[in-house]
Amino acid sequence: MKKILYIDYDLQVGHVNFNRIQIDALKATGADVRLVLHQYMYRHLPYPREMYDYIIPTVLKYRNGHPIINRLSFIITLLLIKLMVNIRKYDSVIIGYCDEISLWTLPPARGMYVFMHRTAGLRESRLKRWLCKRIAQKNSFLVFNNHMGEMLREAGITSYHITSHGCAEAFDDKTDATNNPGLTIFHPSAKISCKFIADVLSDRNVLHFIEENNIRILLKESDDDMKIIHNNIVYLPSMIDFSEYKNVFALSDIILLSYPESFSGQVSGVSFECVANQKRTMIYSHPSLEYCRNFYNYDPIFSNALEFVCLCKKLMENSSLGCTASVESLAPTYDFLE
Repeated sequence: MKKILYIDYDLQVGHVNFNRIQIDALKATGADVRLVLHQYMYRHLPYPREMYDYIIPTVLKYRNGHPIINRLSFIITLLLIKLMVNIRKYDSVIIGYCDEISLWTLPPARGMYVFMHRTAGLRESRLKRWLCKRIAQKNSFLVFNNHMGEMLREAGITSYHITSHGCAEAFDDKTDATNNPGLTIFHPSAKISCKFIADVLSDRNVLHFIEENNIRILLKESDDDMKIIHNNIVYLPSMIDFSEYKNVFALSDIILLSYPESFSGQVSGVSFECVANQKRTMIYSHPSLEYCRNFYNYDPIFSNALEFVCLCKKLMENSSLGCTASVESLAPTYDFLE
């Protein structure tokens, strides 16, 4: 039986579902999967203690706004993993998140498979590009689609594989405390395109349309000052409890995605939540979200105020339009490990 070690040494609280998706996919291959995760992940994932080769102590967690401390913490974590785990007994090692500096400084093994969640950094930073090219000499990166792969090739990196991000379980929280009789459109991310706000949501025809059709748009508070004051636009706190998030998501009729230009070379976890919950989606045009066209029996992408209104009308008038992708069709595959 093939033995696989899954390591996530850079604690990202939002990656609980991602880690679970990937670990379950690895287990589905029939391999003996063992884990090295942070204490936080151990508490929030459903795997028994015997699956863990090492649990990273809480003191080594990620700290916002402290890049130097974080890098030192990552290197100490990798050193502990090398000391505490007999990595040589594993056929494959998978790293759930790539921090280039620490992974180049103290790699736990050779021949690793390293998830790169954002490839746009290769264009933005010469140091990142240099480090990734060195890492790729003895390891392979894992990315989620061809668009991300193109950015690797553009940087001169050819050692990579494509596997799906995958979908978490559907949300089941559906306690409606709003009694909204009309259509609800929810933008789940606090990151939102300023261009969308200026060109679409501020358009008087859009505002007239959502008021006339009793459409409520739920947005999260953001750091930007561009805030539209309108009875049909409701602002939620940027950070809400996950149970409340699931409830709002489950009750919404349409999920709106409108990411800023900085959202580049990556995929949206929300787009996969839409598939898991079979939610219809409206997406403000963005190169990194083109893959979402494959999930629906209609084109979910709009580029301006007129197209927003037309797409909204289309979805309101035709209930047969929806998500055609399934959780099973988007499950990660690990054929390259064979």
